[in-house]
Amino acid sequence: MPITEKVVRRETKTDPALSKVLARTYYWWPGMDNDIEAVAKTCSNCEMEKPNPTKCELQNWPFITGPWQRIHVDFPGPWQGKLYLIMLEAFSKWLEEAEVPSTAAKHTIKVLQSLFARFGLCTHLVSNGPPFNYVAFQKFLAANGVQSILTPTYHPQSNGHAENSTFTILLSDTRNSVHCTAGETPASLMFGRPLRTIYDLLPPNLSKRVEENQQKQRSHYKGH
Repeated sequence: MPITEKVVRRETKTDPALSKVLARTYYWWPGMDNDIEAVAKTCSNCEMEKPNPTKCELQNWPFITGPWQRIHVDFPGPWQGKLYLIMLEAFSKWLEEAEVPSTAAKHTIKVLQSLFARFGLCTHLVSNGPPFNYVAFQKFLAANGVQSILTPTYHPQSNGHAENSTFTILLSDTRNSVHCTAGETPASLMFGRPLRTIYDLLPPNLSKRVEENQQKQRSHYKGH
């Protein structure tokens, strides 16, 4: 398989648009966008996972001015026999995921406790469905000063941020890809810097090149 096709197939495991954004960050070849779209159209997994929500009037969430204010959560799957809790930060589009044994409140609380310990308490948490209606879970949010926003049950489009994230969970570089709405990467909006990934090994290492040239100069130096 040519290297071009290998790259295209690797980057089209989820959303083709996101795949093109990520691919442009590290690669380029003539007709790259068309190649990625062509592979996505013939990918049986992409077609099976492609969202087809019921159309309704568009309602946008209120704009927020900084990171870690509103979080959207959801339970996708099960995926290959495993259940995941997806958490998406609304401002930066920063994505977190955690495997959980069930949708029981104690497991969700444990994951959020770890998340809050690392990033601090959010102000609003948006959720959808019965798993987030448990009394223990709602008490946990109230005790931490987090306002719970429950969207209509069996209407996942209301929690579209988290719902859409289920299609990018397996893409390890989502956090370093430019988001189409924000125009920035989640990492830059969240932390003010890009994350180092395996793709950063592709460009020449300037520091290493300078060090090697300096070593050559020292080995060839004949003076005092």
